[in-house]
Order: sequence, then structure tokens, then C-alpha cells
Amino acid sequence: MLILVLASDLLLLYLGWEGVGLCSYLLIGHWYRERKNEAAARKAFFVTRIGDAAMVVGLLIIFTQLRTLDIQAVFASARSTWAVGGTAMTAVTLLLLAGALGKSAQLPLQVWLPDAMAGRHRSARLFTLLLWSPPVSIWWRG
Repeated sequence: MLILVLASDLLLLYLGWEGVGLCSYLLIGHWYRERKNEAAARKAFFVTRIGDAAMVVGLLIIFTQLRTLDIQAVFASARSTWAVGGTAMTAVTLLLLAGALGKSAQLPLQVWLPDAMAGRHRSARLFTLLLWSPPVSIWWRG
């Protein structure tokens, strides 16, 4: 997670991104001896790969168009290279958004999240799902 947050270029950010995905997979599959938990880990892995593939394509477009993956340089050159609302800028934005949606289990790539709740008690799973649902999350954080 630190690599993801502290990265100064998009390639290192992607490396941290994959590390977070690996940790999610390993945590979900921790109780792998139970068949449903093994299936949940595989499901999470494959669904998040969809988001990761979208992010890779977005990063490739950034690199081919701007010739850099340094975050500051991308911000500086994107303003001068891409027109606001242009095709390349829109494509990159949507692809990076798809990557975030896949990794954070947002619609429409949320299908793996309910299966990933492999806690020992149903009340723990219910609490987690309720806590992170949008209305409760807003109320909880004030």
C-alpha cells in the first residue's frame, strides 16, 4: 500500500496496485480449505484482472501519447497535448476509472465482494457489508 501511495510515477503506482490486489487475493483465500472461500478468491482475482487490464491499457495510452509515466510530467504535458474533452483524455480517464472500479468492487465490478466475506460469523459479514454501504458509510463518518 505504501508503494501505491508514495509512487512518483505511474509504473511504480501500478506495481503497488498489483501488490494490493495480491494482498486481497491472499486474504480472501486464507480459509482455502473451504471450497466456497477458494472459489471466492478466484472470483475476486479474475474480476479485479478486468479492472487491472483497463488500467494497463490506460497507462499504455498515456505512455504512447505523452512519452512519460512520471506523474508530475504527465499532468504538465497532458494539458498541452490533449484537448479538454478530447478522445484520448476521455479514453484514459475512463480506463483508469474502470481500473479503480474493479479493484474497489464498485458497480458493475462488485460481484466478488459479497463472496469475499469469509468471516467465521455471519454478523461480522453483515456488519462489514452494512458499514461500507453508501448511506451507512456517510452516517458513520459524519
